[in-house]
Amino acid sequence: MVEITNGKRRPPRFLHIVPDDKFIPFVQCLYATAYPNQNQFRVLGVDNRRRLRFVTPEPNVKVVSDNYWFSSQMKDDLNWCDCLLVHYMTPQAGRVILSAPENVTVVWMAWGGDFYHLLPAYSEDMYLPDTRAIVSELRSKGNNKAVSLPALIKKWIRTAVFRNWEQRAIARVDLASMLEDEHRALGKAFQGFRAEHFHFNWYYSAENIFSKGGSTIVGPDILVGNSATPTGNHVEVFDLLESSDLEGRKIIVPLSYGDDAYADEITRIGEKRFGERFVPLRTYLPIDEYNDIIASCGTVFMNHIRQQAFGNICTALFKGAKVFLRAQNPIFSFLKDKGAILYEMPKTPAAGCDWFEPLGPGDVETNREILLSFLSFERVVEQVKVLEKKVAERRGIEFV
Repeated sequence: MVEITNGKRRPPRFLHIVPDDKFIPFVQCLYATAYPNQNQFRVLGVDNRRRLRFVTPEPNVKVVSDNYWFSSQMKDDLNWCDCLLVHYMTPQAGRVILSAPENVTVVWMAWGGDFYHLLPAYSEDMYLPDTRAIVSELRSKGNNKAVSLPALIKKWIRTAVFRNWEQRAIARVDLASMLEDEHRALGKAFQGFRAEHFHFNWYYSAENIFSKGGSTIVGPDILVGNSATPTGNHVEVFDLLESSDLEGRKIIVPLSYGDDAYADEITRIGEKRFGERFVPLRTYLPIDEYNDIIASCGTVFMNHIRQQAFGNICTALFKGAKVFLRAQNPIFSFLKDKGAILYEMPKTPAAGCDWFEPLGPGDVETNREILLSFLSFERVVEQVKVLEKKVAERRGIEFV
């Protein structure tokens, strides 16, 4: 059977539900390359007059408000597409998933932050003890803040309207793009989760991220974490570094996005412990400028238990840095299985250890070759093009 419209065969059509996030311009480029003139993007926003911060304005991009999720426009979009791609699950995205016709293939491009809270095993265990104490204190302070009645009413209405939409939508997902370990964990947590595992969702390639800024990330300085999110377990890294030889080293900590209150607290703690050695990055920077700043960070500590900061980790490895991850982090086993040279987070302080010894040239080259084998733009496009076959198989059709 061949897909025919008005007597003519046609290519598949893709509807993307996206946040206004720094990763989405790459998605626009990627799908325009793989499927030219076959994509529509709907951006989560306050209203359709809101200016886009990251997403590239194009004729196929529309900012939508909450009204969209109950509108005829949404139904028209769903009737138009063959494949619905949700980039980051939200209650609103859950609503559109459950409204999709049966013949539409639903793909969940999971980011980690949109499902780890749904996994009981990870819900509280993402924080190490000192970080958990900070989170508890910040929550207590936040709960004591005065909130206006209109804001409370708006929050209550949104909660009532969109309650549990994402959990309900999981059973309707056909393809789930995430790490295999995460896919298995979701399968155990939700009996109705029937989605086939799809390749991990790449929001960057070697060409578009590794080439930005300096060609190397080597030197005496230390990079800690990727954002102002408690899952980075920053304080526990500070505990390790306090008893280390930091002579001639800076501790650079990206805190430009995430939780502002947490960023303030980590900045306060870092400056108290390390003084002028501590360099918090509180302002969002273009990727080339950011990579220039961290180019001297030959040692990278990413203390996440959950999958996070994949782009930062891959960039650091590609440019020669020595990277430390927690063994529980699914990224650790994913990269280790591919043969990458990286290290498990130290468990105790050890002054005078070899944490800061640089990788040898052979190890650096190994990491680059491994990353290029699955993260070159050509390879990422090839992975995305598999979608056409998946959609055709589910619909029992053949696209032009």
